[in-house]
Amino acid sequence: MRRLGRRLSYSTVSIRVSEEDTERVSSQSESCRPDCTEHPEHIYILCYGRPTIVRDRDHLIGDPTHDYPITHYVGWTRQLPPIKRVRQHAAGSAHFVAQIRPGTTEDEDAAKRGECCPACGGSLWYYAESPTYASIQ
Repeated sequence: MRRLGRRLSYSTVSIRVSEEDTERVSSQSESCRPDCTEHPEHIYILCYGRPTIVRDRDHLIGDPTHDYPITHYVGWTRQLPPIKRVRQHAAGSAHFVAQIRPGTTEDEDAAKRGECCPACGGSLWYYAESPTYASIQ
């Protein structure tokens, strides 16, 4: 079990982020083009601009609500180019891509827990948009 570090607060949710996650997030500044084939793994941040139902996405363990609309999505892929995977998340247009960058599943988790959207500044912890999120905390 990880020891939790500083506390980050957002307008609708407050979460704890480890110092290790904070360091990993701040070291991720290199962006890639949607057609990048240079890196074997990528994480991608999608900003829908308004709540959107997203197919084929993860859900918070223990949350009985599924298929609720979310404003952001953070994913990871080994698929090259990464835009192929991005398009499977109701993002047929590159318009929704806020950022694609090299990264692992650990980087994906750190981004969800401790980053804000590079496009709009909103929280990337999209699980908090579930109508039952507060009841499972």
